[in-house]
Amino acid sequence: LVSHDDGRHWEKRNSGLPKKIVYPFRDEEIETLTSIGFDPKNETRLICTTASRLFVSENTGRSWHEIPVGSPVSRSNILTGAAPSPWDNDTYMISTSFSGIFETSDSGITWREISEETIKYRGAGFNEEIAAVLYSPVQRGVLYVGYSFGNGLYVSNPERNSWTEIKGISQEYSIKTMQFTDKKLNVSFYGGIADYNPENMRWSTFRDNPVITKTEVSPESARAH
Repeated sequence: LVSHDDGRHWEKRNSGLPKKIVYPFRDEEIETLTSIGFDPKNETRLICTTASRLFVSENTGRSWHEIPVGSPVSRSNILTGAAPSPWDNDTYMISTSFSGIFETSDSGITWREISEETIKYRGAGFNEEIAAVLYSPVQRGVLYVGYSFGNGLYVSNPERNSWTEIKGISQEYSIKTMQFTDKKLNVSFYGGIADYNPENMRWSTFRDNPVITKTEVSPESARAH
């Protein structure tokens, strides 16, 4: 859905997205989306995932086309996040429930695992669940990974062989979504919304919501959320 008047009216933009087959078949319903995002350098270029499929729009959602997802991505995985590369129109990245991150540079013809054992590797072939992934719009090669269940936010170096945890947000809160706008990382999580500026490595308020840091959150308030 898209609104151009602060939510007073909404327009469906589902052409090309998979339909849900639900009894009694009266209305066309779209399969549940597990993520949605956009290219920070071209906001008409959108991306979304269902549990097992990846879709891209080049015209602000007026029409969508599927990017095939294949091996080595396991069919048993749920797609939890996706990002279009702001550096290359044929490059996309997806995150999965327990198998880490995968990338294609040829619009889904081939896929590769970005790291066999990423930051939160749990052993026995399982990674921690990832809530969202993003490409940096200011430094080519750099990735951002936000983990579910309060397991933190990490950034890679351009070579993607080293990862650093971004400090400042309490791990009492689980990341829901992330998106770059105006070269700042907007992070929404259970309990608040905040901006992260990679240039000065500082968190700030976002739309009048207070920044929630480890020093500001008590266990009691965290449980309340």
